[in-house]
Amino acid sequence: MKPIDQAAIAQLFTEARTHNVWQDRQVDDATLHQIYDAMKFGPTAANGSAARIVFVRNAAENAPLVER
Repeated sequence: MKPIDQAAIAQLFTEARTHNVWQDRQVDDATLHQIYDAMKFGPTAANGSAARIVFVRNAAENAPLVER
């Protein structure tokens, strides 16, 4: 196994930031599947998958979620 390089370490642990800006545009299904597949087996606390993911396509679907 090859050691991880310093650029990757920096990107993961010191330069990464939470995304907090959103664009008002649709994301295609293939991209959503790719993102989900990349994160579904990620490490979690006590090996539990605490994430709950809802893909919302329009404002009418989103309204009941916002009210909660």
